[in-house]
Amino acid sequence: MCRVKDFALKTNQLTKQYKHNKALDNVNIHVKKGEIYGLIGMNGAGKTTLIRLLAGLIKPESGKIEIFGEEVERKKEILRRRIGWLIESPSLYLNRTAYENLEIERLHKGISEKSSIDNALKMVNLVDVKNKKTKEFSLGMKQRLGIAMALLGDPQILILDEPTNGLDPVGIADIRKMLQNLNKNYGITILISSHMLSELYQLAGIYGIVHKGKLIEEIKLEELNNRCQKYIHIKTNEVQNIVEMIKANFSTNNYKIIGNSAINLYDDHLNINEISSFMHENGIKFEGILKKGESLEDYYLNLIEGK
Repeated sequence: MCRVKDFALKTNQLTKQYKHNKALDNVNIHVKKGEIYGLIGMNGAGKTTLIRLLAGLIKPESGKIEIFGEEVERKKEILRRRIGWLIESPSLYLNRTAYENLEIERLHKGISEKSSIDNALKMVNLVDVKNKKTKEFSLGMKQRLGIAMALLGDPQILILDEPTNGLDPVGIADIRKMLQNLNKNYGITILISSHMLSELYQLAGIYGIVHKGKLIEEIKLEELNNRCQKYIHIKTNEVQNIVEMIKANFSTNNYKIIGNSAINLYDDHLNINEISSFMHENGIKFEGILKKGESLEDYYLNLIEGK
């Protein structure tokens, strides 16, 4: 059982309303120290509202936020310094260097130690280009600089909203490796939202799924892997023939028809080679058959469809 002090970030019945629209409805998230927590949800689900509340950019209608076991309202300024955040794209002065941008941010945050700039540059692997103007940076380098700005002052929690948005595969992989390094080697707890669920699956150890303003599930990676079923996927234009064949000859009703052109078979005892051979021998046409497993995206879509 987790104790209060085990959590870096926690909310209790957090609610935010815009006029008649409840953007967040009694949300309780639990981010343990040292975790990478993935926040999942469609556009408009409430992810960015939650992140803005956690970062202190907006105020809730009701509910509480706890940072390392203490309520934010009691020690707001002290506790907020323990969080660094980047929401969408960083605000940069393009005609200034990376170092100069960090110097402006350092002064804005009231951080006295100039050494914090070099520390932040080192953490995001931008030391070699610190004197280069940011207008010459790639999008990925700009994102890394934005994360460096969030890291000024050595926060213990890093909150990121869509940090890989618009990046190419190389840029996405660079950000992923950097975040894994920040988490593993610097001990920084990270909360990250992303619509790229395949990428989030490679990063996070626990996921919070937000839908229509509600947190509908928190699930650990291990539990997710246990729940994501392996299945046999058959692509075919003879859906009904194959369904009848499977039911009659392979003793299963555990299947799902996908549109009019595919079937998923979920029972573990089914053998893909036996099914393929049987269809060949009985003249049942199919375009492909393969073993698959549900992804984080599949799990998420199935969950919100059920809601």
